[in-house]
Amino acid sequence: YETLAVATDAESRQDSDLLPKTGGKRLTPDWTFVLGEQAQDISVPSFSHSSSSILVLGERNLFCLRDNGQIRFMKKLEFNPSCFLPYASVKDGTTNLLLGTHNNMLLIYQDVTLKWAAQLPFVPVAVRVASFPELKGVVVSLSSDGHLLSSYLGTDPSFFSTPKVDAREADYEQVDVEMKKLQKFIREATRTQDILPKSDAAEDLSVKSTVCSCLDISSQALIPDIDGLPVPSVTVQVKVKASSVLQSAKLSVCIQPPLAVSQDQFDLEQMGKQLEDHPFILRLDSK
Repeated sequence: YETLAVATDAESRQDSDLLPKTGGKRLTPDWTFVLGEQAQDISVPSFSHSSSSILVLGERNLFCLRDNGQIRFMKKLEFNPSCFLPYASVKDGTTNLLLGTHNNMLLIYQDVTLKWAAQLPFVPVAVRVASFPELKGVVVSLSSDGHLLSSYLGTDPSFFSTPKVDAREADYEQVDVEMKKLQKFIREATRTQDILPKSDAAEDLSVKSTVCSCLDISSQALIPDIDGLPVPSVTVQVKVKASSVLQSAKLSVCIQPPLAVSQDQFDLEQMGKQLEDHPFILRLDSK
């Protein structure tokens, strides 16, 4: 401080005889430390222990330096910090930190160890620990639009205690009777014939197909010939019968090559108790 005062005095007086004696206006630092990023806040807590610490909050890191410029510890942050506040720790040799983030979080660190995390309704730009007449240790947060939030760490204590129940001996005979009754209900409820619906003798839907044993006299194939050879065809008759009404029924025919079918989709009208037969033509591409 004396060097700063003398240099400032020499600069203000502009005395040619004084400047050479004080070494001029140029000041040299005792030590420097390269952070590698912009420092958002610097704090020198007064509750330091054997040696004072200089805490620097960067854009992605938190630095703690000794008074001689040596680094004490560094914490790499996985978020964008907005503010921080060192405060006294109950454990000797450690420093507690209140650290606000841009994702509305308030984190409490003991040196580099995370001890507590809380969600805030806004991004804090400043945080302090305040003491009121009947309330001490209140965390006060300030938002960018001027909102103040007073909060505290921890949860509300629960004063509810479970009332005592009257101790009574269990009547084992009554419990045995009740257990047998419940087991009987369970057996009746888990029976298969009671769970699954009983099916009628007649099937709800039946599909039967009949393949003619003779080839068609006149081929119904879509391709009449291949390499000059005629393609034969055979007629397959499909009978669909439903015992209940079906809406928007469709019949699809799936076959494997080299077989081919003249029509693979059939839109069936509303199916009732009886349904007319729907024949379709099946053709053969091979010889």
